Amino acid sequence: TTTVEDHAASCWTVQRGGYLMGVDSADDTEFTCLHCLDRSDPNIRHVSTRLVGSLSYMKLEDAQSICKNNPEIHPNDFYTFGGFCSWRPGQLEMEMSDDRDEWVVLSVDETSILDELQLQHRKCQTTIKEREQNGLLEAGTNMWKRILAKIDMPASKATERLPPGQLDFYDRMLEVWAEDNLHVNKGSTVVSSDSTTLNDCSDQIGCGTLVRARSPPTNDLLLYEAEFIRSLLLVLEDTPEATVGVIINHPMSAAIECKEGEDPLPLRYGGPIDVPS
Repeated sequence: TTTVEDHAASCWTVQRGGYLMGVDSADDTEFTCLHCLDRSDPNIRHVSTRLVGSLSYMKLEDAQSICKNNPEIHPNDFYTFGGFCSWRPGQLEMEMSDDRDEWVVLSVDETSILDELQLQHRKCQTTIKEREQNGLLEAGTNMWKRILAKIDMPASKATERLPPGQLDFYDRMLEVWAEDNLHVNKGSTVVSSDSTTLNDCSDQIGCGTLVRARSPPTNDLLLYEAEFIRSLLLVLEDTPEATVGVIINHPMSAAIECKEGEDPLPLRYGGPIDVPS
């Protein structure tokens, strides 16, 4: 593994490969370089893992060493990714089952993959140069649509299981995620926590206070606290240590039988915090 700082002066274009050991990870970033270099060269073959056809991958430090020792090979001969994705044994198969149907397996050759990466790379270069707002996300989603088209599956078919209106919500979540994760260098504007002033609303909060989530929701709410979207919270306690409340408008399909022969007591989702008994 290596850190982003180690390669800050290098001309390697990095794409986001996943959230594990990614470019914003607290740990070192792990870089993976896809390539179609000639594997007859033992120095290349020794550090490469073959994927499909002539498509292989190696670590960034190996790719840098090869570029250093072979002037005819350049960083642009690689597609470099920061971070990766991982599944527990059997997890991906479960996500592909008929019950969840979250992934579609495609049989493609290295040409199909490389052609799409090249198209995406050109779009990203234009986006960065012209500072297009959603260009990076567009480059990725268009690649997704074109890959589906290769198996004659329109995007509408791939998303038909979603309830009406839910796709728009997911698209908005993806846009928010892209704003926070795809634009690594967002300019020189820095907000100092020392100079940030927050309004003190403590005098408005007390036991029995009803709090309504703002609409439209903030980016943080969309990404990390979706259960609070369109929620109403009733404050139960407000002390110097903590403010405690329950969500009152998320009824659940579960119920508790309290007394034999009488209707069960319906349950409501009160919030994400587990309180030890």
